Amino acid sequence: MIKFVYRAVNHQGEKLSGIMLADTPEEVARILKEKMLYITAVNVMPTTITSRFIMNQELPCKSLALLFGQLAMILESGIPLVNGLQIVKEQLMKKSQQRGMEMCITEVENGRRLSESLRQTILFPALALQLIGMGEANGILDYSCRVLSVHYTKRAKQIVQLRNALVYPIFVCFAALSTLLVAVLFVIPVFAQLFEQTLSALPWPTRLLLQSSKFFSEYYYFFIVGIGCVVIGGLCFFSSDHGRAKGEKWVWQCPVICELYRNYHWQRIFSLLSVLLSGGTPLLDAVGEVAVIGSSLRLRNQLTVVQQNLQNGLPLSASMKEAGLSSPFIGQMLHIGEKTGNMEKSLEKIGIFYTKELETKLVRFQSMAEPIMICILGLLTAFVVFGIMLPIFDAVTVSMQV
Repeated sequence: MIKFVYRAVNHQGEKLSGIMLADTPEEVARILKEKMLYITAVNVMPTTITSRFIMNQELPCKSLALLFGQLAMILESGIPLVNGLQIVKEQLMKKSQQRGMEMCITEVENGRRLSESLRQTILFPALALQLIGMGEANGILDYSCRVLSVHYTKRAKQIVQLRNALVYPIFVCFAALSTLLVAVLFVIPVFAQLFEQTLSALPWPTRLLLQSSKFFSEYYYFFIVGIGCVVIGGLCFFSSDHGRAKGEKWVWQCPVICELYRNYHWQRIFSLLSVLLSGGTPLLDAVGEVAVIGSSLRLRNQLTVVQQNLQNGLPLSASMKEAGLSSPFIGQMLHIGEKTGNMEKSLEKIGIFYTKELETKLVRFQSMAEPIMICILGLLTAFVVFGIMLPIFDAVTVSMQV
C-alpha cells in the first residue's frame, strides 16, 4: 500500500484534503468519486521529515494488539460488526483516532467492506488491512483479528526490549556530556583566575580544559547552531532513499550492530510471512506485501528477487537462498515446510528462532555496553578532576619547598 495525499471539492464547494492508503492513484480517484467528491489533485505523499514524523497517524503496536484482540472477542461472541466497532472506538484515547473510527463505522453501515473502511482512517498498517481483507474473503474475520492481535503483541514486546537495551547507553552518554559541559562552562572558569596567578607552567590537561572553557563560553551559540544543523542535516539525509541506502551500508559493515539489524529484520520478515499465510494470503502475494512494508531497502530488494523467482517456478527455499535471505537453519526449515505442506508453521518457527536470537544478542549487547559506558564516563570525569587538581598539587608542592 502507498500513502497518497488528495485534494477534492464536494457539492457544496467546500475544499477537502487528506491522506489515503491505496495501491494506485486510480484507486484513490475511484473511492473519492464513490463519495461524490470532485478530485483536484492526487499525489504520492513524499517521504520527508514532516510526513514521516508528523503525518504518521498509525496506531502503535500496543494499541493495535488491544484493538484487534477486543474485535476478535466481539466477533466470536456473535455481536454485530458495527456494534463491535462502536465498542472499539470508545477505547481509543485521541479524538482524531475516534473520528477515524467513526468514519470507518459510517462506511461499514453504508455497505463497504471492513478492510476498505479501515483503509480510509490511516490508522492501520498495510499488514492489518491485507489480513482483514483476506479474513473477509474467506469468512474467517475473527481468526484474522486474533492472528493480528498475537502478532502486534509480540511486536510491542520487541519494541520495549529494544528501547530498554538502548536507554542505558543513551542515558550514560547524556550524563557524560552533561558532566563535561557543566565542568567546562561553570566549574573551570572559577579556577581559571586562580590558575592565572600561578607563575609555573600549567600541565597540558589543565591548558586543554581552560582553552575549551574559554571557547565554549565565548562561542557557545556557534556550538548550539552547529549541533542543530548537524541534526537537521542528518534527518534530511537519512530520510531520503540515498541516505537510507548509505546508512544501511554502514550498519551492515558494523560487526555487532549488523547481527542485531539482521536478526531483527529476519524475524520480522518470517513472522510477517507466517501471519499472512495463516490468514489465507497466497505465498506470492505475501512475499510482495512484506517487500512493500519492509523498512530495509536492501532486504526489500532481496524480497523482490524472491518474488520474481517464485513467479519463475522456483520453490521458496531456493528463491530465498538465491536472493541471499537464507542460512542453514532457514534452508532446512523451508525444506520441511515444502515437504509437509505446512509452510506457515515453518515460517513461524523461523521467526520465533530469530526472535530468541535477537533477545539473546540484545542482552549481550547491553552487558557489553554498560561497562564500556561506565569506563568512558569515568575517564571523562577523571580527566576533568586531574586537570583541575594537578595545578593545585603543584602549587602546594612549591609552597612547601619554599
